[in-house]
Amino acid sequence: MNALITFYKKPGNINRMLEVIRGHSRVSLRLLDFFAANYSKAHNITLTVKDGEENDKASTTQLVVHSSYKSQLRAYSKRNFDPFCRGNHIAFEYADDELLTTTVGQLNFFRWIISNPILEYVEANVDPIEAEMKQTEDAQLRKKRTEELSLSASRSICKNNDVKMLVTFDLPSS
Repeated sequence: MNALITFYKKPGNINRMLEVIRGHSRVSLRLLDFFAANYSKAHNITLTVKDGEENDKASTTQLVVHSSYKSQLRAYSKRNFDPFCRGNHIAFEYADDELLTTTVGQLNFFRWIISNPILEYVEANVDPIEAEMKQTEDAQLRKKRTEELSLSASRSICKNNDVKMLVTFDLPSS
């Protein structure tokens, strides 16, 4: 928890998080979750991360977003790494007399997307990510409707009626 407190005390970090969770950004929690879990995998999103503070002498590494996301999930579990405010709520004091009701999972998730250039990437690519999210949801809805139609048809067959039937076979004479 001390690492989270230190991270969110740095200027700008808590403001980036508050902007999203309070709905003052085009980026939604659903969009961030979809990006991390689906879009980054489908498009093999790789981002360049600067390791140092000084731009001139900073070394860089490549971050494969989906692999990093899966690693974070394994390290923290879904309960402790989640963009949504699900689970045990805490009162997180981020400034003098300023409290945010959130979860450790949400704080960890936002630390990951702010520490890496993930939030910047999503902000710059909101339209294509949203379009794919809508397309995916529509496809899932169509699939669900098709499954429901099939189930409804099979349920409408009445299996408890006794029907008398005579079956005759015409055998060829030898």
